[in-house]
Amino acid sequence: MEHQDPKKIEQFKGQPRLPTFAVPKRYDLTIKTDLSACNFSGTVLIRLSILQATRFLVLNALELVINEVSFTDSHNHRHIPCDVVVDSDDEILVLVFEQALGVGDGVLGIGFSGPLSEHMKGFYKGFDIDVPCLFLLTYVEAGVKKNMAATQFEAVDARRCFPCWDEPALKDITRSSAINKVVRLPAKANAAVDGYACHFHIFVNVLAILSSLLGTPVSYKPLKLVKHARRTRRQATFKITLDDVPSELTALSNMPVSLEKVDGQLKTVYFEDSPIMSTYLVAFVIGSFDHIEDTTTDGIKVRAFCPVGKSEQGKFALDVAVRALDLYRNYFSMPYPLPKLDMVAVPEFPGGAMENYGLITYCETELLHDDLHSAAANTQRLAIVVTHEVAHQWFGNLVTMEWWTHLWLNEGFATWVSYLATDKLFPEWKIWTQFLEMITGGLVMDSLEQSHPIEVDIPHARSIEELFDAIGYKKGSSVIRMLQDYVGDDVFQRSLASYINRFACQNVKTEDLWSVLSEESGVEVNSMMDLWTKQKGYPVISVEYKDQILEFEQSQFLSSGLNGDGQWIVPITVSLGSYDKRNNFLLETKHGRLDISELSGSCDGSSNSNEKRNQEELDKNLWVKINVGQTGFYRVKYDDKLTARLRKAIVDKCLSPSDKFGVYKVIYAFVSSDVVGVRGLVCCRELINETLILGLRDHGPSNVCYNVTKVSIDAMPDSVDDLKQFFINLILLSSEKLGWEPTSGESHLSALLREQVLMALATFGHSRTHEEAMKRFQTYLVDRNTSCLPVDIRKATYISVMSHTSTTNRNGFESLLMEYREADAVQEKTRILRSMASCPDPIIVLEVLNLMMSEEVRDQDVIYGLAGISLEGRETAWIWLNENWDAILKRWGTGMILHYFIRDIVTPFCSHEKADEVEAFFASRMHPSFAMNLRQSIEKVRIKARWVDNIKQEESLKDLVKGLACMVVAEAVEAAMVPSPPFNSGFESAGKRTEVHKKADEVEAFFASRSHPSFAMNLRQSIDRIRLKARWVDNIKQEESLKDLVKATLRSSGSLKISKYLLLGFNCHELPTDFIVRGSLQQASLESA
Repeated sequence: MEHQDPKKIEQFKGQPRLPTFAVPKRYDLTIKTDLSACNFSGTVLIRLSILQATRFLVLNALELVINEVSFTDSHNHRHIPCDVVVDSDDEILVLVFEQALGVGDGVLGIGFSGPLSEHMKGFYKGFDIDVPCLFLLTYVEAGVKKNMAATQFEAVDARRCFPCWDEPALKDITRSSAINKVVRLPAKANAAVDGYACHFHIFVNVLAILSSLLGTPVSYKPLKLVKHARRTRRQATFKITLDDVPSELTALSNMPVSLEKVDGQLKTVYFEDSPIMSTYLVAFVIGSFDHIEDTTTDGIKVRAFCPVGKSEQGKFALDVAVRALDLYRNYFSMPYPLPKLDMVAVPEFPGGAMENYGLITYCETELLHDDLHSAAANTQRLAIVVTHEVAHQWFGNLVTMEWWTHLWLNEGFATWVSYLATDKLFPEWKIWTQFLEMITGGLVMDSLEQSHPIEVDIPHARSIEELFDAIGYKKGSSVIRMLQDYVGDDVFQRSLASYINRFACQNVKTEDLWSVLSEESGVEVNSMMDLWTKQKGYPVISVEYKDQILEFEQSQFLSSGLNGDGQWIVPITVSLGSYDKRNNFLLETKHGRLDISELSGSCDGSSNSNEKRNQEELDKNLWVKINVGQTGFYRVKYDDKLTARLRKAIVDKCLSPSDKFGVYKVIYAFVSSDVVGVRGLVCCRELINETLILGLRDHGPSNVCYNVTKVSIDAMPDSVDDLKQFFINLILLSSEKLGWEPTSGESHLSALLREQVLMALATFGHSRTHEEAMKRFQTYLVDRNTSCLPVDIRKATYISVMSHTSTTNRNGFESLLMEYREADAVQEKTRILRSMASCPDPIIVLEVLNLMMSEEVRDQDVIYGLAGISLEGRETAWIWLNENWDAILKRWGTGMILHYFIRDIVTPFCSHEKADEVEAFFASRMHPSFAMNLRQSIEKVRIKARWVDNIKQEESLKDLVKGLACMVVAEAVEAAMVPSPPFNSGFESAGKRTEVHKKADEVEAFFASRSHPSFAMNLRQSIDRIRLKARWVDNIKQEESLKDLVKATLRSSGSLKISKYLLLGFNCHELPTDFIVRGSLQQASLESA
């Protein structure tokens, strides 16, 4: 029936949205799947409302064969289209009729067929040796190879499975047939309830509607008066039937099963009618699973479907989901809207998870939890992902964005509320400190010239996929948290509950949320927040202190070092000498002033309200911290006087770790954009140590150190080893405290930190870390006792193994490859894959890349190998990408995973020449699905290239780095040269001066009969410090001429002019005596201040 007549469809081509001649009200969808032949067929009966007489019906379809089409109007007249035109470029199906279809209801019937997709989109297929699900997947059960299938429709891939109006669209709850069964909604003024295009006011009790949809009564307070603008609903209800399902398999969909009919080896599964929902939320899964279940306090059944034999690994996720449903029900004052919630582990999955209404699909690593193989970071990630997807049942499913421009209402809110929920479920994790990762990730992305606003126009359907990035998730959630902090927690919660109740079963735009927040808070939110969502970028706030006045100036921050022209209304928080009272200030213009003469307090919080501090005392004691707790989405640049005061506050331990992290990340941002020289970053010794304890993974100090090292390889290759040694020395103390073994009752953050510091030491090539790791790995290979390889140290162990692997010594690689092939836990497989790619030998890296192209590595797992590629292997990886681009496209298509190939292989480079080469390669290979990602990756390369150029121009930086590398061990050098003092000068002094371990033994002996619980732990820690420094003394004595080297190096680096940002991280009293006597650092302090 298909005819290609481009002239007839020309008017519909190149449009991001479908015409509004007709809208769907209900889909009756039947799918018949042939798992052995890897294809499917189906029929869909779409109940329509024709809103405007037309000869055309235009809906979405892609990669489908249309077998038959007919339209039956309300008079039971059947219309057969004279043309059925499929346009694969615009992904539309145009039905052309001889005569215009009249206004009114009707039913469109379409028969279709298609292949199970190979790219984890639509109704797709894949392969795996463990489990099945509903893209075509192959798995092994009891030695028998079997298939399964699953769906992934977000953002615009329902059209690959069945013809539909594949848009989130608008929904008008008054047009739901389910509603009309429950209550006659009373209309006012100029509209009937049944009208489509009109303005009306109604009192709506959405809970009555939900009661109808669920079949059970739901009682919550009625909604306020709602004014509906002119809206046309395109969301519909769904009736789904899965036919020819192998009788031994499980079939799942959004709603519970209403009936199963078994006919021999096949069965037909009928599901209950769904509530109104968008096409991207439709889902079904066919496969073999084991499952466990639980119920919420209000009786909602929650199930976790896991690979056969692994149902116990779903317990943690199930518990989190059940508790999250209860929490959200209370927080949003709205019950979960469906009768059940299923969670399914899918072996081949393109992302972390998908929030399908009532049927959440997960990548196995995000649902399965195994104490033996799940590190603390895995556990935390799983909890956040589960709470994120459960939150979508309200944000996205119950209340849906009107168009993808407002995607952030789904993802930004689900991200923010997932941290809120995780914090309430696991308060001991201190998860809001981990939210610093979100804020920083958003700041980094949004400082690019190739960034985009939170709300962005969509030029092409395939461009939507690029909106699932750090702007929507990280900036979106960060802006939400800033707004929450601005209006207050209680007001914000009340506003969200009102928003969800008011717009339940409807579509929304961003301004709908601002209107509710303005109404509930009494603060005009729209004008402020539009500036944060409709323009890209963010401000850097420059602060000067003069005569008890803080003067603010905002300008757009760009990583390129250029100034943007953006301007924002910025809610600024100020701490003045204390955290006891935080002051709020709204910067509404480019410049602003704040009189602090009546606001300041001392570091310890003391103040005297009866006496006004004079100017001299204020200048002497005041320190100022802007953006308290890092809740604001902006950076801060202080003047020299405030910088000096803030440095003292850091030294005096007045700042929280989060605020110290904020200061440190600002310095890093200024360094990378050439506002400050690199020496300003590498010398932030105290800030690195203080913020390391947060255990941050992607943007913590260890990651920053690694990024500096990557740039330094191109900028000053001769000094890279010295730079690595400096970073090793900074991290080493934390490593020594944490050790390699978890201790009983240790905190979640301690486990996170152990993994991070050991990984950093292994990556930087610390010899003792490598030795310990190799010893443990060899022991494990012999006796397979995992106790010698606790899960939190495995990454560091595997990286150490690969660091000693080369083409001439392949033992480590071969051993890890064997472990990968034998591993059953998905967490362990991905951990090993990432580590194998970290090998410094490019030939081994090439082998790992080729392994990822084989069937041994599942499609979605390739992202772990790409993320682990070593610096030495980056050129090999780029050449490999060039040579295998067509094969990569064939296997992974143009979906999200392709973004990882581009980002992880392109961004490690630091030269303009490589940026030009990348642009040339992709000039003829560009596609809308990754165009923005590519531009951003190239921009990152050019930013680092400019950074390399700047580093090369910093005089004597090599000498400074060499001096810093020696600085951390200077105290141990001194200990080796100075006789030990008497014991009564203190435990710490004893450790600093002793030349042997005997002093530690002497301390232990003295307190053997005098120990008391009140100081027992303090005593053990002090003795540990003595032994640690004693070992340093022993090691230093064995290094010939080290004394002369340190003196010479520190003298040469002492002659440098040190910037004010360097002083921010220095503790002068910690520097070697010989260095301070020469006066160079003191002179630098005077020049800066």
